[in-house]
Amino acid sequence: MKSWLRRWLLVAIATVSVGWGVGNLHAATKHYVLTNDDVNGPNTATVFLVKGIPANPKLAPVKVIQTGGQGLGGGTYGTVRQALARVGTTECFFVADANSNDIAAIDYKSLKVVGNYQGSAADNSERNGLGLATRGKHLYASFITSGTIGAFTIQADCALTFLGDASAVGLTGGQIDGMAAHGTILVVTYTDGSIESFNTAGGVPVPNNDEQYTSGFNKYHDINAADVNITQDGHFAVFSDASLTTQVEVSNISSGKLKPTVDYDSLGSGKNSNNMWISPDESLIYVSNNQSGQITALFFDKKTGKVSYGCISPVLKDFNSTWFTNTGVTTEDTTGTGAVLWLAEEGSASSIGIVEVTSTGKKCTLKETAQSPAKDPNSQNLESLTGYPPRSF
Repeated sequence: MKSWLRRWLLVAIATVSVGWGVGNLHAATKHYVLTNDDVNGPNTATVFLVKGIPANPKLAPVKVIQTGGQGLGGGTYGTVRQALARVGTTECFFVADANSNDIAAIDYKSLKVVGNYQGSAADNSERNGLGLATRGKHLYASFITSGTIGAFTIQADCALTFLGDASAVGLTGGQIDGMAAHGTILVVTYTDGSIESFNTAGGVPVPNNDEQYTSGFNKYHDINAADVNITQDGHFAVFSDASLTTQVEVSNISSGKLKPTVDYDSLGSGKNSNNMWISPDESLIYVSNNQSGQITALFFDKKTGKVSYGCISPVLKDFNSTWFTNTGVTTEDTTGTGAVLWLAEEGSASSIGIVEVTSTGKKCTLKETAQSPAKDPNSQNLESLTGYPPRSF
């Protein structure tokens, strides 16, 4: 072999090897799953690398990050405990430390903690939880015990600057559960069956004076909207309900405020529907059936907001054995149906379920892969996770 060719090959091999390193998590060709392990004590976040073929991926842990705060070890299922944001060219990963009332800010490229940030003296998340949502240069933190939402500005180095608080309490005193931000609207769910939206044009949330019970709560009285997603164009807020069956609700928010929800209930045989995720192309809504250890896919018309039943997975591996509740769900791919679902599985040995999606637009299937589940040995309380790169909305 000629010397110039040998040198070229050695450089190419070295370049590929460096590309798989932890320091290159921002590389476009690599996908990751990020968890808030929510340890009942010194908290950690775990970064998993997606490996293998697209139809049968596996997760390999690459780093456990000590957040510097204290986890809670539980909380409401609809609460998302970590978030991603991009400010300029810097990518940031935020992790909620509920039992120390702080947010760990992590530089995503280096995976180093920049700092731990708190809101006002009144903000308290101990015992009940701390949820996160980001939009643009702002991060919103739901301090559930105190019933407040803190607004922060995300700085270029991922540090947070506190702006102020908004009061957030349900119509009959319910606690904050889920939260989603889009444009200048922040939508919040409460454990008493009510929902509310806020205007965030000035950074600090301002109530839109639209707090109301959902149609599902008015009909059944023993459910509440838990998780919430907002469609890419900001036209609809989609809620998944804490209920005995698979139940979702849709509110038209095109006016900048919540309209009464349209309720879709008894969508298949899955039990409970606290958690949900809209596919990148908005053709499907994935619902985590918390009490039956399954995933349900619902067909969604993003133009009309109409929802209909699609398909349901078999009961996932190790349910009621090593894990007992499946909660947060997200997608692996950033286009189409998302191709693969990552599912938080909470238990004595928490894990991440891996489910393959196929859909024709009229029929669909959900199949757990051979590599599922991936163990998360650092957590006994895994309830939410995030995929990287993130969905665009």
